[in-house]
Amino acid sequence: MPKLSGPELVAAATKHVPHLKAMYISGYVHEETQHTADAGVYLQKPFTPDVFKAKLDEILALTGSS
Repeated sequence: MPKLSGPELVAAATKHVPHLKAMYISGYVHEETQHTADAGVYLQKPFTPDVFKAKLDEILALTGSS
């Protein structure tokens, strides 16, 4: 994203939707994202559909969603 980083976008969006959940997905490891993203909500590219589903299941379990 040329104008905002992922953490900046999430910060702006959660001002309007406070309970918004976000998962950071990137092919690059940015120090800012690593420090800003909560543990368990970061997925490194490339990944398989099974890894993606497992990460979503993990995050939903952490947030108490089903």
